[in-house]
Amino acid sequence: MTALSYSENELLYARSHIVNVSKAVGIQAIDTLYLSLLTDRERVSNELKIASQLGFTGKQCIHPAQVVPVNRTFSPSDNEVDYASRLIEAFEEAEAKGMGTISFEGKMIDRMSFLQAKDLLGKKESMSVREEKQKRASEVNVLEIFKS
Repeated sequence: MTALSYSENELLYARSHIVNVSKAVGIQAIDTLYLSLLTDRERVSNELKIASQLGFTGKQCIHPAQVVPVNRTFSPSDNEVDYASRLIEAFEEAEAKGMGTISFEGKMIDRMSFLQAKDLLGKKESMSVREEKQKRASEVNVLEIFKS
């Protein structure tokens, strides 16, 4: 029987491949379950950080205690949403003037950065709608919660 190391580097290629293929075909990259001790909060936190850094957009949960940290990790922060909103506005203004690249807050921004910012805002909006539906779950058919 082979056991994974603490860092789980043995899975790095497979996890990276999942992210790359998912992005290439335009679907969400959902990471595998966290299978080590559920009570090891530091390790769960580290695992979520790595998954996010690799480019995953979510993670499967095996226990209800994992839901909150997973949602927190993969939800855009208020700062990220604010930055993305400002970036979109600045890029759209520049694009209207025929520019394809801009300098924004010290960074070079091109169409890909613009599309990533729009994607982040779309994700935030989708999550907000789902959260609102979950709050009204007692009033709504359960299938309505999962409609997008």
